[in-house]
Amino acid sequence: MDAAVAHPAGSVGELMTPDAGTVRDTWTLGATLDELRRRRALPERTETLYVVDAGSGRLRAVATG
Repeated sequence: MDAAVAHPAGSVGELMTPDAGTVRDTWTLGATLDELRRRRALPERTETLYVVDAGSGRLRAVATG
């Protein structure tokens, strides 16, 4: 996987990460914020969260900030 995301130093690609944050579609905003605070280890430069179906794990929405 590292080879698939390898980019030259100083390039925009170097800022990309294969890490992703996911939250359940059944969580309220408050529960989501609580969970993110609890994790304390979000990937650096996290600007997108993927909302997944709590049952199937399928992508339901993408939240960007």
